[in-house]
Amino acid sequence: MEKRRFYYGWVIVGLSMVSMAFWFGIRTTFSVFFVALIDHFHWGRAEAAGAQSIAMLVYMIMAPITGILVDRIGPRKVVLPGIVLTGLGFLLCTQIQTLLQFYLFFGVIVGMGVTCLSIAPFTVILSQWFERKRGTVNGLAGVGIGIGVLILVPLVQYLISSQGWQFAYLIFSLLILAIPLPLNTLFLKYRPQEMGLLPDGNSSNYLREEDHQKVQHNDALHLSSLQKNQELKEAFKTARFWYAIFFPSFTTFGVYIIVVHHIKYLVDLGMDKIWVASLFAVIGALSAGFRFFWGWFSDRGGREITFTLGGACFSLGILFLLL
Repeated sequence: MEKRRFYYGWVIVGLSMVSMAFWFGIRTTFSVFFVALIDHFHWGRAEAAGAQSIAMLVYMIMAPITGILVDRIGPRKVVLPGIVLTGLGFLLCTQIQTLLQFYLFFGVIVGMGVTCLSIAPFTVILSQWFERKRGTVNGLAGVGIGIGVLILVPLVQYLISSQGWQFAYLIFSLLILAIPLPLNTLFLKYRPQEMGLLPDGNSSNYLREEDHQKVQHNDALHLSSLQKNQELKEAFKTARFWYAIFFPSFTTFGVYIIVVHHIKYLVDLGMDKIWVASLFAVIGALSAGFRFFWGWFSDRGGREITFTLGGACFSLGILFLLL
Protein backbone atom coordinates (compact mmCIF):
# COMPACT_ATOMS: atom_id res chain seq x y z
CA MET A 1 0.00 0.00 0.00
CA GLU A 2 1.27 3.48 -0.89
CA LYS A 3 2.34 5.52 2.09
CA ARG A 4 0.01 8.39 2.86
CA ARG A 5 1.36 11.90 2.51
CA PHE A 6 1.22 14.59 5.16
CA TYR A 7 -2.34 15.89 5.29
CA TYR A 8 -2.56 19.56 4.29
CA GLY A 9 -5.45 20.07 6.69
CA TRP A 10 -2.92 20.39 9.52
CA VAL A 11 -1.45 23.38 7.71
CA ILE A 12 -4.92 24.91 7.78
CA VAL A 13 -5.08 24.23 11.52
CA GLY A 14 -1.76 26.04 12.02
CA LEU A 15 -2.93 28.91 9.85
CA SER A 16 -6.12 29.16 11.89
CA MET A 17 -4.06 29.17 15.09
CA VAL A 18 -1.90 32.09 13.90
CA SER A 19 -4.91 34.06 12.62
CA MET A 20 -6.88 33.61 15.82
CA ALA A 21 -3.82 34.58 17.87
CA PHE A 22 -3.98 38.00 16.22
CA TRP A 23 -7.78 38.14 16.46
CA PHE A 24 -7.88 37.66 20.23
CA GLY A 25 -4.62 39.49 20.72
CA ILE A 26 -6.29 42.55 19.20
CA ARG A 27 -9.27 42.09 21.50
CA THR A 28 -7.24 41.80 24.68
CA THR A 29 -4.53 44.38 23.96
CA PHE A 30 -7.35 46.93 23.90
CA SER A 31 -7.16 46.98 27.70
CA VAL A 32 -3.47 47.94 27.48
CA PHE A 33 -4.10 50.74 24.99
CA PHE A 34 -7.13 51.69 27.11
CA VAL A 35 -4.88 52.68 30.03
CA ALA A 36 -2.43 54.58 27.82
CA LEU A 37 -5.12 56.55 25.98
CA ILE A 38 -6.95 57.49 29.17
CA ASP A 39 -3.69 58.72 30.70
CA HIS A 40 -2.85 60.72 27.56
CA PHE A 41 -6.22 62.24 26.67
CA HIS A 42 -7.86 62.15 30.13
CA TRP A 43 -11.01 60.55 28.74
CA GLY A 44 -13.54 58.95 31.04
CA ARG A 45 -13.42 55.18 31.34
CA ALA A 46 -16.91 54.69 29.95
CA GLU A 47 -16.15 56.97 27.00
CA ALA A 48 -12.93 55.15 26.10
CA ALA A 49 -14.48 51.72 26.62
CA GLY A 50 -17.13 52.72 24.08
CA ALA A 51 -14.63 51.97 21.28
CA GLN A 52 -14.53 48.31 22.32
CA SER A 53 -18.32 48.26 22.58
CA ILE A 54 -18.59 49.57 19.02
CA ALA A 55 -16.02 47.00 17.84
CA MET A 56 -18.03 44.19 19.46
CA LEU A 57 -21.26 45.48 17.93
CA VAL A 58 -19.59 45.58 14.52
CA TYR A 59 -18.33 42.04 15.11
CA MET A 60 -21.84 40.82 15.95
CA ILE A 61 -23.08 42.23 12.64
CA MET A 62 -20.10 41.12 10.55
CA ALA A 63 -19.60 37.58 11.90
CA PRO A 64 -22.64 36.00 10.19
CA ILE A 65 -21.99 38.04 7.03
CA THR A 66 -18.39 36.81 7.01
CA GLY A 67 -19.51 33.19 7.36
CA ILE A 68 -21.96 33.55 4.49
CA LEU A 69 -19.36 35.20 2.25
CA VAL A 70 -16.84 32.45 2.98
CA ASP A 71 -19.41 29.90 1.83
CA ARG A 72 -20.34 31.84 -1.30
CA ILE A 73 -17.13 33.40 -2.61
CA GLY A 74 -14.43 31.50 -0.72
CA PRO A 75 -12.24 32.51 2.22
CA ARG A 76 -9.41 34.19 0.30
CA LYS A 77 -11.70 36.97 -0.96
CA VAL A 78 -12.89 37.53 2.61
CA VAL A 79 -9.92 36.91 4.90
CA LEU A 80 -7.22 38.74 2.93
CA PRO A 81 -9.12 42.05 2.52
CA GLY A 82 -10.09 41.79 6.19
CA ILE A 83 -6.44 41.52 7.26
CA VAL A 84 -5.52 44.54 5.13
CA LEU A 85 -8.42 46.49 6.64
CA THR A 86 -7.29 45.56 10.16
CA GLY A 87 -3.73 46.69 9.48
CA LEU A 88 -5.02 49.94 7.98
CA GLY A 89 -7.22 50.53 11.03
CA PHE A 90 -4.26 50.18 13.39
CA LEU A 91 -2.17 52.44 11.19
CA LEU A 92 -4.89 55.09 11.41
CA CYS A 93 -4.96 54.62 15.20
CA THR A 94 -1.47 56.16 15.32
CA GLN A 95 -3.15 59.45 14.34
CA ILE A 96 -5.88 59.48 16.99
CA GLN A 97 -6.58 62.94 18.36
CA THR A 98 -10.23 62.74 19.34
CA LEU A 99 -12.60 60.22 20.87
CA LEU A 100 -14.61 60.13 17.64
CA GLN A 101 -11.50 59.10 15.72
CA PHE A 102 -10.89 56.32 18.26
CA TYR A 103 -14.44 55.07 17.72
CA LEU A 104 -14.05 55.19 13.94
CA PHE A 105 -10.52 53.81 13.53
CA PHE A 106 -10.65 51.08 16.16
CA GLY A 107 -14.35 50.50 16.73
CA VAL A 108 -15.48 50.47 13.09
CA ILE A 109 -12.48 49.84 10.82
CA VAL A 110 -10.53 47.42 13.03
CA GLY A 111 -13.84 45.95 14.23
CA MET A 112 -14.82 45.08 10.66
CA GLY A 113 -11.42 43.81 9.58
CA VAL A 114 -10.61 41.66 12.60
CA THR A 115 -13.79 39.63 12.10
CA CYS A 116 -12.05 38.04 9.13
CA LEU A 117 -9.29 36.74 11.43
CA SER A 118 -11.74 35.41 13.98
CA ILE A 119 -13.36 32.11 14.78
CA ALA A 120 -16.22 33.02 12.40
CA PRO A 121 -14.50 32.18 9.09
CA PHE A 122 -12.01 29.63 10.39
CA THR A 123 -14.52 27.29 11.98
CA VAL A 124 -16.24 27.18 8.59
CA ILE A 125 -12.93 26.43 6.87
CA LEU A 126 -11.86 23.78 9.39
CA SER A 127 -15.19 22.00 9.06
CA GLN A 128 -14.37 21.45 5.38
CA TRP A 129 -11.07 19.75 6.21
CA PHE A 130 -12.08 17.64 9.20
CA GLU A 131 -15.18 15.60 10.01
CA ARG A 132 -14.18 13.05 12.65
CA LYS A 133 -11.98 15.31 14.82
CA ARG A 134 -13.68 18.66 14.54
CA GLY A 135 -13.62 19.31 18.27
CA THR A 136 -9.94 18.49 18.55
CA VAL A 137 -8.83 20.60 15.57
CA ASN A 138 -10.98 23.55 16.62
CA GLY A 139 -9.51 23.28 20.10
CA LEU A 140 -6.01 23.14 18.63
CA ALA A 141 -6.71 26.18 16.45
CA GLY A 142 -8.13 27.89 19.54
CA VAL A 143 -4.75 27.49 21.24
CA GLY A 144 -3.81 30.50 19.13
CA ILE A 145 -6.23 32.59 21.18
CA GLY A 146 -4.19 31.92 24.32
CA ILE A 147 -0.90 32.38 22.48
CA GLY A 148 -2.08 35.77 21.22
CA VAL A 149 -2.71 36.93 24.79
CA LEU A 150 0.55 35.37 26.02
CA ILE A 151 2.73 37.18 23.46
CA LEU A 152 0.93 40.31 22.33
CA VAL A 153 -0.32 41.77 25.63
CA PRO A 154 3.14 42.05 27.28
CA LEU A 155 4.70 43.07 23.96
CA VAL A 156 2.26 45.95 23.49
CA GLN A 157 2.71 47.07 27.10
CA TYR A 158 6.50 47.04 26.65
CA LEU A 159 6.24 49.09 23.44
CA ILE A 160 3.92 51.61 25.08
CA SER A 161 6.13 51.94 28.16
CA SER A 162 9.31 52.38 26.10
CA GLN A 163 8.17 54.24 22.96
CA GLY A 164 4.56 55.36 23.44
CA TRP A 165 1.14 54.20 22.31
CA GLN A 166 1.47 55.59 18.74
CA PHE A 167 4.59 53.49 18.18
CA ALA A 168 2.83 50.43 19.63
CA TYR A 169 -0.07 50.89 17.20
CA LEU A 170 2.40 51.20 14.31
CA ILE A 171 4.26 48.02 15.23
CA PHE A 172 0.96 46.16 15.67
CA SER A 173 -0.12 47.29 12.21
CA LEU A 174 3.14 46.09 10.68
CA LEU A 175 2.93 42.74 12.48
CA ILE A 176 -0.57 42.15 11.10
CA LEU A 177 0.54 42.92 7.57
CA ALA A 178 3.78 40.93 7.93
CA ILE A 179 2.52 37.70 9.51
CA PRO A 180 -1.13 36.67 8.94
CA LEU A 181 -1.42 38.42 5.56
CA PRO A 182 1.38 36.60 3.70
CA LEU A 183 0.68 33.30 5.47
CA ASN A 184 -2.98 33.34 4.46
CA THR A 185 -2.07 34.52 0.97
CA LEU A 186 0.31 31.60 0.46
CA PHE A 187 -1.35 28.73 2.30
CA LEU A 188 -5.10 29.29 2.73
CA LYS A 189 -7.24 26.70 0.95
CA TYR A 190 -10.96 26.32 1.44
CA ARG A 191 -11.61 22.65 0.74
CA PRO A 192 -9.39 19.56 0.54
CA GLN A 193 -10.93 18.78 -2.87
CA GLU A 194 -8.94 21.72 -4.26
CA MET A 195 -5.82 19.61 -3.67
CA GLY A 196 -7.26 16.25 -4.68
CA LEU A 197 -7.88 15.29 -1.05
CA LEU A 198 -10.88 14.44 1.08
CA PRO A 199 -11.74 15.38 4.69
CA ASP A 200 -9.61 13.89 7.47
CA GLY A 201 -6.76 13.06 5.10
CA ASN A 202 -8.54 10.43 3.06
CA SER A 203 -8.07 10.21 -0.67
CA SER A 204 -10.14 8.31 -3.17
CA ASN A 205 -7.42 5.63 -3.36
CA TYR A 206 -7.90 4.69 0.28
CA LEU A 207 -11.60 5.15 0.83
CA ARG A 208 -13.81 2.19 1.47
CA GLU A 209 -16.85 2.14 -0.76
CA GLU A 210 -19.17 3.26 2.04
CA ASP A 211 -16.81 6.14 2.94
CA HIS A 212 -16.68 7.21 -0.69
CA GLN A 213 -20.46 7.22 -0.88
CA LYS A 214 -20.64 9.24 2.33
CA VAL A 215 -18.22 11.87 0.98
CA GLN A 216 -20.14 12.10 -2.30
CA HIS A 217 -23.34 12.53 -0.30
CA ASN A 218 -21.78 15.29 1.82
CA ASP A 219 -20.50 17.07 -1.28
CA ALA A 220 -23.98 16.91 -2.78
CA LEU A 221 -25.42 18.43 0.40
CA HIS A 222 -22.82 21.18 0.29
CA LEU A 223 -23.68 22.07 -3.29
CA SER A 224 -27.38 22.15 -2.57
CA SER A 225 -27.91 25.64 -1.20
CA LEU A 226 -31.66 25.13 -1.23
CA GLN A 227 -31.43 22.17 1.08
CA LYS A 228 -28.95 23.96 3.33
CA ASN A 229 -31.34 26.89 3.64
CA GLN A 230 -34.14 24.51 4.51
CA GLU A 231 -32.00 22.84 7.19
CA LEU A 232 -31.17 26.25 8.64
CA LYS A 233 -34.83 27.20 8.76
CA GLU A 234 -35.56 23.98 10.62
CA ALA A 235 -32.71 24.69 13.05
CA PHE A 236 -34.21 28.12 13.81
CA LYS A 237 -37.28 26.33 15.17
CA THR A 238 -35.35 24.29 17.75
CA ALA A 239 -34.55 25.41 21.28
CA ARG A 240 -31.11 23.74 21.11
CA PHE A 241 -30.07 26.07 18.28
CA TRP A 242 -30.88 29.17 20.31
CA TYR A 243 -29.20 27.73 23.42
CA ALA A 244 -26.05 27.26 21.33
CA ILE A 245 -26.30 30.88 20.15
CA PHE A 246 -27.07 32.55 23.47
CA PHE A 247 -24.64 30.63 25.68
CA PRO A 248 -21.43 31.90 24.01
CA SER A 249 -23.03 35.31 23.46
CA PHE A 250 -23.75 35.88 27.15
CA THR A 251 -20.41 34.35 28.11
CA THR A 252 -18.62 36.75 25.78
CA PHE A 253 -20.41 39.71 27.34
CA GLY A 254 -19.12 38.62 30.73
CA VAL A 255 -15.56 38.11 29.46
CA TYR A 256 -15.22 41.51 27.82
CA ILE A 257 -16.77 43.42 30.68
CA ILE A 258 -13.87 42.12 32.77
CA VAL A 259 -11.12 42.17 30.12
CA VAL A 260 -11.60 45.83 29.14
CA HIS A 261 -11.17 47.15 32.68
CA HIS A 262 -8.94 44.44 34.16
CA ILE A 263 -5.55 46.09 33.62
CA LYS A 264 -6.77 49.60 34.51
CA TYR A 265 -8.27 48.28 37.74
CA LEU A 266 -5.03 46.61 38.84
CA VAL A 267 -2.91 49.60 37.80
CA ASP A 268 -5.14 51.83 39.93
CA LEU A 269 -4.43 49.50 42.85
CA GLY A 270 -0.76 50.43 42.45
CA MET A 271 0.56 47.49 40.47
CA ASP A 272 3.24 47.98 37.80
CA LYS A 273 1.89 48.01 34.23
CA ILE A 274 4.44 45.52 32.90
CA TRP A 275 3.70 43.19 35.82
CA VAL A 276 -0.04 43.39 35.22
CA ALA A 277 0.46 42.67 31.50
CA SER A 278 2.56 39.66 32.48
CA LEU A 279 -0.25 38.37 34.69
CA PHE A 280 -2.56 38.74 31.71
CA ALA A 281 -0.07 36.71 29.67
CA VAL A 282 -0.24 33.89 32.22
CA ILE A 283 -4.00 33.78 31.70
CA GLY A 284 -3.33 33.40 27.98
CA ALA A 285 -0.92 30.51 28.59
CA LEU A 286 -3.48 28.67 30.73
CA SER A 287 -6.18 29.39 28.17
CA ALA A 288 -4.08 27.90 25.36
CA GLY A 289 -3.76 24.55 27.12
CA PHE A 290 -7.36 24.29 28.17
CA ARG A 291 -8.74 25.27 24.76
CA PHE A 292 -7.05 22.24 23.27
CA PHE A 293 -8.23 20.08 26.16
CA TRP A 294 -11.88 21.13 25.80
CA GLY A 295 -11.79 20.56 22.05
CA TRP A 296 -10.28 17.11 22.54
CA PHE A 297 -12.75 16.30 25.32
CA SER A 298 -15.74 17.34 23.20
CA ASP A 299 -14.86 14.68 20.61
CA ARG A 300 -14.94 12.03 23.32
CA GLY A 301 -17.33 13.20 26.00
CA GLY A 302 -19.79 15.03 23.77
CA ARG A 303 -20.44 18.69 23.00
CA GLU A 304 -23.21 19.15 25.57
CA ILE A 305 -21.23 17.95 28.60
CA THR A 306 -18.23 20.01 27.43
CA PHE A 307 -20.34 23.16 27.15
CA THR A 308 -21.81 22.48 30.59
CA LEU A 309 -18.48 21.88 32.33
CA GLY A 310 -16.88 24.87 30.61
CA GLY A 311 -19.79 27.09 31.62
CA ALA A 312 -19.51 25.91 35.22
CA CYS A 313 -15.77 26.70 35.28
CA PHE A 314 -16.42 30.16 33.85
CA SER A 315 -19.13 30.87 36.42
CA LEU A 316 -16.85 29.76 39.27
CA GLY A 317 -14.16 32.10 37.99
CA ILE A 318 -16.54 35.06 38.11
CA LEU A 319 -17.64 34.03 41.60
CA PHE A 320 -14.05 33.98 42.84
CA LEU A 321 -13.51 37.46 41.41
CA LEU A 322 -16.53 38.71 43.29
CA LEU A 323 -15.20 37.18 46.50
